[in-house]
Amino acid sequence: MSPHGAHNRRVVTVAGALGLALGTLVAVSPPGQAVVSSCLATNVTSGAAASGDLQGVIDAATAGDTIQVEGICSGGFTIGKDLSVLGKATIDVPAATLDGGDVSTVLSLPGGPGVEVTLTDLTITHGFSAAGGGVNNAGTLTLNGSSSVTENRVPTGVGGGSGGGIFNSGVLTMKGSASVTDNAGRYGGGVSNAGTMAMNGLSSVSSNTGRYGGGLINGDGLVTLSDSASVSGNTGRDGGGIYNQTGTVLLSGSASVSDGTAAHSGGGVYNLGTVKLSGTSRVSTSTSTYGGGGIRNYGIVILHGSSRISANTSSYGGGIYNNRGDVTLNDTSSVSRNTATLGGGGIYNNHGTVRLRDSSTVRRNDPDNCVQC
Repeated sequence: MSPHGAHNRRVVTVAGALGLALGTLVAVSPPGQAVVSSCLATNVTSGAAASGDLQGVIDAATAGDTIQVEGICSGGFTIGKDLSVLGKATIDVPAATLDGGDVSTVLSLPGGPGVEVTLTDLTITHGFSAAGGGVNNAGTLTLNGSSSVTENRVPTGVGGGSGGGIFNSGVLTMKGSASVTDNAGRYGGGVSNAGTMAMNGLSSVSSNTGRYGGGLINGDGLVTLSDSASVSGNTGRDGGGIYNQTGTVLLSGSASVSDGTAAHSGGGVYNLGTVKLSGTSRVSTSTSTYGGGGIRNYGIVILHGSSRISANTSSYGGGIYNNRGDVTLNDTSSVSRNTATLGGGGIYNNHGTVRLRDSSTVRRNDPDNCVQC
């Protein structure tokens, strides 16, 4: 297959899917819950007696309170006030868990002025809905400590849902070793972002599956990875790690997108918006079948500092397949040790612009460094 004209840029219509959450936030997460006997919730701020009714404890809490959860609490839960929820390990249940039973969004946060919710050391699992299988966030949410959003899903077929693990239309922050893992969805297997998402510390989005954005899809929002945050080991058709539609993705520090797999294009990143790398951040060790083992680009890609695109593999453009886009390397950034079986080991430039500035390099790629550059 020729790389010229055989594949036009793939613009998925995710606006409708990304907008599902606002209109269906309450509908997909009914307030009722089937409480299992191991669930124990305590308002540690008020000192009220422990209860097996987590939603009841949430409803009775005052803004600013801290709720402690032990065991497994089953059902769909809604938090509409400023709260901290802390998971406490027990001998029988090492990770306090909210379990949706594969019938609803596990946790819904409708948001509102001054409403901030922090989850610490809490697992959210077995959610299923059209938008945000595990979490549907329209507010301000922080995942802290060892919090995990895992094994949630949204419909994956044609017309399927967004954000297998999390649908975010508000502000989402991941800190500590918080993770989004082993979730599935059509638009963003792990996360579908239509707001602001920041990953810090050792937080990760890993081992998720989605057609567009195995790890995450970013509509017109902002996604920032800093420190040692990572998007790794995710699988998709386009954008194994990240599918960036019209928004902005920023990598800094030693953040990474790695080990992604795309059945078609963009093993690490499929970009139609803006992607910027700085510090020692990298897009690496990712694979796609057709174009852009590291990045398939129709938009803007900018590298600063010592950032790099390295050790990726594809048919065309092992490191970057630049299709009418704009790629700029600055400082000592590099595209290196990438492989393409049919051409453009480092960069395959198809009617786009590639600029190398300062001491940046495209080198040690196989079979060639930059085709049509």
